[in-house]
This record gives sequence, C-alpha cells and structure tokens, in this order.
Amino acid sequence: MTDVGGEPYQEIAFDARGDVNERQRDRLTRLEVTDLVVFAHGWNSRRSVATRMYERFYAPFPGLLADSPGVRLGYAGVVWPSMRFADEPVPDFGRGRAAAGPQEPGLDRRTREALVVVFPGCERIVERLGELLAEQPEEQTAFEEFGSLVRRLTQEGGGGDGSTAARASDGGTRPESASDEEPVPGEEFAPDEPLMLRDDTLTVCQGFAAALTEADAEPGARGLALGGGLRKAWSGARELLRQATYFEMKRRAGTVGRLGLGPVLGQLARSSPSVRVHLVGHSQGARLVAFALRGLPDGVRNVKSVTLLQGAFSHYAFAQRLPHARG
Repeated sequence: MTDVGGEPYQEIAFDARGDVNERQRDRLTRLEVTDLVVFAHGWNSRRSVATRMYERFYAPFPGLLADSPGVRLGYAGVVWPSMRFADEPVPDFGRGRAAAGPQEPGLDRRTREALVVVFPGCERIVERLGELLAEQPEEQTAFEEFGSLVRRLTQEGGGGDGSTAARASDGGTRPESASDEEPVPGEEFAPDEPLMLRDDTLTVCQGFAAALTEADAEPGARGLALGGGLRKAWSGARELLRQATYFEMKRRAGTVGRLGLGPVLGQLARSSPSVRVHLVGHSQGARLVAFALRGLPDGVRNVKSVTLLQGAFSHYAFAQRLPHARG
C-alpha cells in the first residue's frame, strides 16, 4: 500500500482493456471498512501525479470523520493508462504557463516516452510519427502516411473494441464506443472513429494549422492566409496526433470503467456486501466512474454516491433521451 494520508489505502491499476491487477483487487476486497472512497484520475496523470492528487484529496478525510462514530473509511486510487502531451498547459500553474519542453518540430522526449507507455507495442509507429513531424516533407503522400499511422496507433495500441467484445460473454459489457458489428476484413475505419481520422489527412491538418494560427494571432491579424506551402500544415499534423490521443483516452476511460472497475465493485459487493462505495472522478476519470455504473453486475447496489469533478463528458450522459433530439 501507498500512504496517501488516509489509511487503509489501496491502489488499483487497470490496463487499456480494463484488465485489473488481480493482487491489488484481492487486497481491496479484503479491506475491513464500512465505507470505501474510490477516486479515478483524469487524462493528464502519470502514476506519481495521480498519487499526489489522491494524497491531497484524501488528507482532510480523517479529521472530518471525528464526529462519525462507527464509520471505518477506506481509500482507493484508480490508476489507468492515460497521458498529457508534455507541452500542454499545466492547470495548477495558471493560464498561459506551459510545462517545460522544447517546441521544435518533432516529438520531444517526454511525449515520445508517454506515447510508448500508453500505446504498448507501438514503438515503431511512434518513432515514425516523430520522424515525419521533424522532417516535415512537403508531399501529400507524407500526410497520407501520417494519417494512416495515427489510425494504427489508436487501433493497435488502444485496447481495441474487438478485445472488449470478446470478453462480453465473460460477464463484461461493451464500452460505449464499441459497435454491435465487428469490422469486416478490409474495412479501413473502425465504426466509432471520428471524422478527423476518416477525412483526407492533409485537409484535416491544414484545418488544424489554420485554427492554431487563428488562436495565436493578434486580434487585428486574424483571418490571414497560412501561406508557406505544405510545411505549414505539419503544425496541424501534430495537433491531429494530440487530438487522436485524447480521443483514445476518452474511449479508454469508458472501457476501463465498464469492463474494469464496474466488475471489481461487483466482486466487492459479493465479498463485503455491507461496504458502501463512494465513487469520485476527475475529468476523464469522471467518465470512467460513470461508466463503472454501467459495468456493475445485475443486482449490485453497493455504490451509494458519485462525485464528478470537472467531468469531461456531456451533462446529458445520464438522460434517457436528448432534449434537443428526442428521437
């Protein structure tokens, strides 16, 4: 166990497919507590960053329980494979201050390392993406290759819907992004891929580059043409990779919640039926714990509260139908 300021505490880790660390799961189900708070971090956390956030969040709890006799509170921290691009602004340091890191073409070391960790088995794809971003060839075929590699990254290294579909017969439930039909051989796109991965890559990259230029320009200079040939579009290619990575984190949060955390809470209900569970999620972690509710086995009612902090999904997620699209 890791000391995060509250005891007993148990970390519980999942991979991209929602498979749980079984030793951690078994220790979690043996905690002698009346209530268990389970916190899931968002998309921008390494394990060390997640642990520090849990430490800060859980620190006041023991003092708050002084007037609650009979309550034995336990703490859990979910760790799931997610990442933040190294040059992404750090919220804790205020607006406009970004994490330190080189801004030259290509992928900086920390971003490459993070991509390799969260997309296991895709080292060569990440390497080639970095080469293209560094070289910035002014050829449409280079952009076509880049788009194909980004699609492969999300399909081969993202946990994939096929693997989760195969596990549905073992008590799991398919994630939101999974299609009811498996892709047929030769089908280029997965059914749930966003338009940025389906459309012409050069056009998408030019659109992203124009948007970035518009956002960075002085107010009087907005609306100016990009110019500079195809090389200018490579800033948009980097943004395509960033957005595709975040799309995969969104999809993965649903998978981990529904196929990972939900079934674990079901096991906890069987081993410790009196334990009350309180779910907390931040950003994409809010999506994760919300999907955990959909992954609870039939009849399980041990989740007593859900707290969503800056949830990174639609506030209509729990509605039976959309108010603006009732059909």
